[in-house]
Amino acid sequence: MVSDAVWAFWDFLPTAADLAGLPFENETDGISALPALLGQPHQPHEYLYWDYGHVRDEFLQAARWDNWKGIKNNTSGDIEIYDLAIDPGEEQNLAPTRPDQVKHFQEILQKAYAPSEQYPVATK
Repeated sequence: MVSDAVWAFWDFLPTAADLAGLPFENETDGISALPALLGQPHQPHEYLYWDYGHVRDEFLQAARWDNWKGIKNNTSGDIEIYDLAIDPGEEQNLAPTRPDQVKHFQEILQKAYAPSEQYPVATK
């Protein structure tokens, strides 16, 4: 069985609960990968999102959508875009030639970010 769906570590707990036949009602971004593992129709993540603001001197955001990855290196920085299908090492920033992808990632990063007092944004 092969799937081109993108999964993340936070999918482990919902998948394990699904495998055990247990309900999983905790608040999480994770989804069960069990249908995909069984070769059944499944709904993968629309995108994956990460941010880092409390352990570094600057706020970092990243998102994965389809074969694309977008990275924003600080609150006022530009978004970098990489096509992971042809550039898994993220060596060629395609943002200057792909304004459509930059706009899409701007929307994802803005939509996915959830401010929290326990997780402050570091600004430089």
